[in-house]
Amino acid sequence: MKPIPNYAAYSLDELKDALSRIDEQTHPEQAKLIRSYIEQGGFVRPALPVVVGVEFTSVWSFRCVVAMLVGFMSVNLVMLMIGEGESLIPVLITASILAFVIFRHRFARVAIRTWCILMLLSAYPDIVVDYVMGDSTVLQLWLPFSLCAFAIVFLVLTERTIRLIKDLV
Repeated sequence: MKPIPNYAAYSLDELKDALSRIDEQTHPEQAKLIRSYIEQGGFVRPALPVVVGVEFTSVWSFRCVVAMLVGFMSVNLVMLMIGEGESLIPVLITASILAFVIFRHRFARVAIRTWCILMLLSAYPDIVVDYVMGDSTVLQLWLPFSLCAFAIVFLVLTERTIRLIKDLV
């Protein structure tokens, strides 16, 4: 004899389908069980919280994040105009993160985290190689250290001031 399936986990459509396939003469207890679950409405999946957007804890924090992004993008735009072609990628990334922040998109916080981690990872090799080689001056290490400091400050600021807005789906 086959075991009785767990009809409590079936949706209403699945219960109706199971009832149509079962022989009620040979399995009356299963048909009765299926009918009782159909009367209850079948299994309803619980609503799960989903991030639908972000909000800032204050207007000041929002303006500060936007100002830092605009400042960083401005520096990269100037470098791009001077002739540094590799500055195009940071400009595009910063512009997309700025759009996420301004429109309070649900990926704003994740994009900022990723961007800060990429900044830290891109500055780390310069610092290590220049410091280990010992042939660098303080001025040569200024840019990688300032990039790391900026990334850390920006990450801490956004982690403390951006809250996720969740809704049940």
